[in-house]
Amino acid sequence: MGKKNTRKPPPPPKTGLNHQHLIDFYQSPPDDGKLKNGHVLFIYCQNGKSVAKTVRAVCHILPPACTTNANHVRTLGTNYERFKKPSQETERRNFVHFCDRQFNFIQATVASCPLEGVEQPASSSEEHDVQCLLQPNIMSSGKDLAVEGRVDRLQLTVIGGAGKFLCFTVCVQDSWIIHVTDGIDVWKVDLDATSLNAHRELSEVTSYEAYFARFRHAFSIGDVVVTKQAHKLCIDVGTGSTALKYDLYECTASERKGALQRALFWLAEIAATTGKKLTECEDELATLRKQKGTASVSAMMPDLDLQKRSGSQVKIQKQQGHSIVNPSSKKRKVAKGVEFE
Repeated sequence: MGKKNTRKPPPPPKTGLNHQHLIDFYQSPPDDGKLKNGHVLFIYCQNGKSVAKTVRAVCHILPPACTTNANHVRTLGTNYERFKKPSQETERRNFVHFCDRQFNFIQATVASCPLEGVEQPASSSEEHDVQCLLQPNIMSSGKDLAVEGRVDRLQLTVIGGAGKFLCFTVCVQDSWIIHVTDGIDVWKVDLDATSLNAHRELSEVTSYEAYFARFRHAFSIGDVVVTKQAHKLCIDVGTGSTALKYDLYECTASERKGALQRALFWLAEIAATTGKKLTECEDELATLRKQKGTASVSAMMPDLDLQKRSGSQVKIQKQQGHSIVNPSSKKRKVAKGVEFE
């Protein structure tokens, strides 16, 4: 019998520079449970970038009084995917710094008391550990931060190579949401307080005031670029190194209906309010013009009366040797006769 043609299995995919960095430095989690972003990202990659599996694995490592959720891990994974050029020195340095940050997407859970109705005080060491873990998360909600930064109700029409889009922001429950729609499909990114904090740090902005000021300025001058990719939409708010970059994912059918409904009624409200203000401004302008015209006429009337009373007649000056009746002819001199010496 002849030899069977057996196909060789494909070679295993090469480990990227970012993944290799996670393997080298963050493969073993710390014993105290104080994870860094690199530890969670290593678990995320080891579980095939499954958010649910990563959440379960992280919860087993964290102290009993702490937990995390899918939204936090998904945000961390999204930020990890943005480092696409690890061979560049600047991006490599930023990635190393990002991995070394404390994993602050941690929330306290209420532990049940051993005795019903009796509150058991926590030990000083446990209380200190929990406070250290929770300290970065003591902040306002994403909605409160957006309202304070005056970015809760912004809208802008963007026209580019990917088409024509409407970008608008809203606040729903405790989150600040950025929407982009082409009139049919809707993409969004939902940012709560922790997601906003992570994005602000990734953008290397020191304060929320500067972060939202940069966002507002870009929207006011139309400095927004929309890029359409395979499974998501990317928007750059601003240009250059100060641009704020967001990845938006397509909404479900119910989310799309709600977003388009909010946008429709909001824009109708803006149009009605703008029309009312325009009418008021036109009425005020007409009143000012009428007052100005009356003042100008009254100011001119005394001059006209003065001219009528004084009589603005031009006096004709008499020239020497010319006739007043016929100015073009000179007077003839009287004949004096012949003079004899």
